[in-house]
Order: sequence, then structure tokens, then C-alpha cells
Amino acid sequence: MTENWKGVRPIRYSEDIFDVLDYLVSNNSTKIENLRILLTKKREEREKRRLTALQIRRTTESKIRKKEEFLTKTEQLIRVLLNLKLIKKEKLSFISTPPAKSIVELIKNGKKLDAQSKFLEMLFDSTYPAYLLFIKQLTKTPIIIPKEKNKRNKEFSDFLKKQNMFLDSWSFFVIRDLFYDFNLLNYSNKENEQQIFAVCTFDPKKIKFKQKIKTASGFLYNYPIICKTDFIKNLTESYLTLTDRRWGTLVNFLDLRENFTERFTISDNQFNELISESFSKTILSIKIVPSVGSIRPSERKSNMVKVLNLPMDKSGIPYTLIRMTKEM
Repeated sequence: MTENWKGVRPIRYSEDIFDVLDYLVSNNSTKIENLRILLTKKREEREKRRLTALQIRRTTESKIRKKEEFLTKTEQLIRVLLNLKLIKKEKLSFISTPPAKSIVELIKNGKKLDAQSKFLEMLFDSTYPAYLLFIKQLTKTPIIIPKEKNKRNKEFSDFLKKQNMFLDSWSFFVIRDLFYDFNLLNYSNKENEQQIFAVCTFDPKKIKFKQKIKTASGFLYNYPIICKTDFIKNLTESYLTLTDRRWGTLVNFLDLRENFTERFTISDNQFNELISESFSKTILSIKIVPSVGSIRPSERKSNMVKVLNLPMDKSGIPYTLIRMTKEM
């Protein structure tokens, strides 16, 4: 059983995957050096977004990455795309295949969920079995990691085995980050623990979903359909829980999102879409007003991935505070 948990590659961001595919589709062929340059620029853009969110001009610590090290990571992504038959190699160059062109076309037509589904279906049907095994196990049981265990060492790997996750700590967090980015799971950082839970299911019951992903273990359903009024009603309950039933009180945006996403097991991205559609509108006599504030020290240290995935203002600063008012 444990020998099947293999094939994890150092890929954490869906945008890297889709940007490389888009580049290859747009160009007849390209060499790996061009892809390394592309991914290096994407990494720099992510760092710029992080610095903008922190409202500082430059990083406070040295982050010099060796060219050879990053080239290796680029090669790892290329190997995955070759394995999934999304690209193929001709002499010293790479070209895209029809499935890659189909994925890029879906994204350009505003069908990102369909593009993600297509990629995930190929990943789950590949020679990288750990990805499907991971999500199958997580849909059965969430993982609660005590603070004292949340260290990337052998002790943590032993802890994972007791959770029926036969991965080393590095592989576990690589998959967690990738599946968070693909909206298959969510996690919350509490004072004494981190809880990781699936937001998708193999058992849809009577719930309707926007996303349906074919796997060897059956269809994986994701993105539950939530109407705007139901969202506002349930958001109101989360908000009032955090404010001791008081309207007009500022609350931390992350706290509100985590309260809601845990209760209704949805991804941060789906929550962002739902709440952004409701900003400064009056729905059910309720108005939602986000604002920019400081990022808490604890979030700067260990939760920047979640902070950078908050809705942002036009300057790229994340909304960290929110209040709700009700017309009487």
C-alpha cells in the first residue's frame, strides 16, 4: 500500500502550469531556457505581490536563487507536462499537444474551472499516484496537525503515517499547496493546530456542484452551487458570531472567511468570488464593506499564502478588515 504513495513533484502553483502551456501554445516550439525565464518572471511577480501586500518596497531578507536550482524546478514541471502528454519534445525543443491547446482555449474563454478539471483528470490518471491517494484520504478524514507536530521532519512524517498519509513532510506540503491552489482543499491556522480539510467529495448526495472531475475512483465533485441570498444569510451568521451579534463592527477578513469556509467546506477562492460580488451592494437589507488595514504579525510570519489570497483593492493591497451593516 505504502509503495503507491509516490510521484510527487515540486509544483505548487496552477498559474505556473497554465502559463507554461499558454506560452507553448502561443509559440510553435521553444527551448527550456525560455521556459526558465518565464517561470523566473512569474516568481518575481509573486514576490512583488507579496511586497505590495506588506506595503514594503523590498524584501527584508536575502532571497537569491541559483540559476541551476531554478532550472531544475523548471525541468521538473516539464517532466510532469511530458508525462501527462500535454507537451512533447522534438530534438532540443518542446511543443504543445492538442490537450494542452484545449486547456488554454478553455481558460481564454473564461472556463477556468473546466480547464482545471481537465488538467486534474490527467494528473489523477498519471504515473503519479500520490495525488489521487492524497485527496481520497482527505475526503474521508480531515487532518488536524498539533502545533508541536507541525515541523518538516521525520517526526512529522511518522505522524502522517498514523493519518494514513504515507508521505514525507516535503511531499505532503507540496500537494497541500497545489490542491489549495486548485481549490480541492482548504486549511485553517489556529493557535495550537492547523486543520486541513477537503472541499470536494466523491459523494455529492443531493448537492449540485459546478465542477465534476473524472478519476479512477469515481467522479470528484467540487464548487457547490450557492445562491447569493443563501450566501448572505450564512455570512451574516458567521459575522454576528464574531461580533457578539453587533452590526457595523470591524472584523478581521481572514477570521470571517475561515469561519465561513470551515462551516460550509468551500475553498477560499469560491468564498472570495461570492463575497466580492456583494461588496458595497445592499442584499437582504445588508451591506458588506471591506477595508484595508494592517496585517497581523502572526499572519506575516506563517499565513501569507492565505493573506495574498484575500480580495484586493485596485492598488493590490489585500482587504484585511470587513464590516456588515443592516438597514432597519
